[in-house]
Amino acid sequence: MSRSCAWTVASIGLLVACSGSEPAGAPDAGDPGDAATDSGVPVDAAPDASPLDAAAGMDAAAPVYPAGPPGCGLSAAAFCETFDDVAAAAHLEARSGELDARRWSGARMQPGLNPDGAATPVRAATIPACRTDVGPQVFPGQDALVCDGSPRIQSRHLMMAAAEQSYGQLSLRVRQPFDFTDRTGTIAFDVEGEIDGFLIGWPAIAITAEPSPAPSFAVEQNLENGAAPRQGLEVHFMQICGAEDKVGVHLINVFDGFEERFYYADQGGRTPTCVLTERGALNHFEVRVSRTRVEVWGTDRSLDGVAFAAPTMLIGIDIALPFERGYVHISTHNHSSLKYSMDTIDAWTARWDNVGFDGPVVPAAEEHSAPDSLESLVVDGSERRNVGYQLGDVAEGPREGLHFLDVDPQGVTAAHIALNGHFDTHAGLPVEAFVLRYRLNGHAWVDYRFDADQLTLLNGPNVFDEMGTNVRGDGTGIAGAMALLLPVEPEALQSGDNLLELVTENVPTGYRAYVANVDLLLER
Repeated sequence: MSRSCAWTVASIGLLVACSGSEPAGAPDAGDPGDAATDSGVPVDAAPDASPLDAAAGMDAAAPVYPAGPPGCGLSAAAFCETFDDVAAAAHLEARSGELDARRWSGARMQPGLNPDGAATPVRAATIPACRTDVGPQVFPGQDALVCDGSPRIQSRHLMMAAAEQSYGQLSLRVRQPFDFTDRTGTIAFDVEGEIDGFLIGWPAIAITAEPSPAPSFAVEQNLENGAAPRQGLEVHFMQICGAEDKVGVHLINVFDGFEERFYYADQGGRTPTCVLTERGALNHFEVRVSRTRVEVWGTDRSLDGVAFAAPTMLIGIDIALPFERGYVHISTHNHSSLKYSMDTIDAWTARWDNVGFDGPVVPAAEEHSAPDSLESLVVDGSERRNVGYQLGDVAEGPREGLHFLDVDPQGVTAAHIALNGHFDTHAGLPVEAFVLRYRLNGHAWVDYRFDADQLTLLNGPNVFDEMGTNVRGDGTGIAGAMALLLPVEPEALQSGDNLLELVTENVPTGYRAYVANVDLLLER
């Protein structure tokens, strides 16, 4: 297994962060071919990220961003994560589980109407063997785990355990953007192929133009009605070839202005192509994407998780993407495992390894995550953990503040808050009147109202099949989950701890609105 270093362009120059590095003398489990230690690349060895025109009086040339070193099966990886180590304590936080929070933002979504004091109350997930010191059950915050190797996966790897029921998911977003401007870019990853059908769970990959947490789709009223991205591409892997030991691409979704177009693998004159899969083993996949086309390539499952056969194309579709730089998400979906397993499967788990993408290493926003609530409560006789935060009405005032720590406001030119919101759209109140109010550090309240595209999503939504037929624009709406990006005035930031408060106006309170997966993004 190869390690790689991801270059990050910062205002002070080029910094390097290496994935999968280990303390001296600590060999990689199940991967004896690797050296015991890794070395970083010295800062002064990096190419200039922003060369200036040498001619006096000329404007600066367009930035030239470096390609990364080889990794994750790519000849030049802008990002590569091999999941070889639990992150150092200083870089852990519950949103990203055992992964480095500087590189990953975690999101959990369960888009239902929550009663009483609940805000996305997630039960424990029963997990298969991972490490001797974890399990057999884990709650949110412990559900993204670095697992030891096994005979079928002979290297350390990631396990994602999604106990979020009823269109839920656990999703991890790479904080480093993926740029495929004027080219075909490649996202490479190894994942445990799904073999239980979409009524239980499956893995997916997504690219979103905005840092939209927990990207989902709305092909049918009960599939999935989560938080659709404003602009994005999603690829969903499911059992589609009539055999439990085969997996393929079931569904591809393209989003523009929250308007969705979807492509099934067995429509449009296509015959599904699948690869052999096996529970507890990894398949290798590559998503090759440009503005006009997406192809997904895959291999049969590996016998050791290290060696893979040459990939074959599973599906290729001409598309029209409205963006060419975005954020990569790996997601483990749970449609409704308890319901469709007769209460025998409380979570869907998937193992991942060697997640990376190619292209230039473009500047990334500085990010700060507000922690999940993780409040313990009992719902229907079982212990749960709240993920989100319920919101008070404007007449009541804020119920609870959210905190972003260790913020440096110096030199910030733009700031945004990315989050998932959930609003009761079925209580008879017009969504056009809904207002989300927020403020940072006691500054003036800002009123956020849904724009025209968001209102169409809530009242519609517009979802088109491959032939251009709108299959959802019938006024049935969605479940009320939204991906929101809130602007913040840099003047509202302060050094250190920053307090975010939110309230609602003209929003039903019988089932409270709530927010989750809250990130502060700063540009300098």
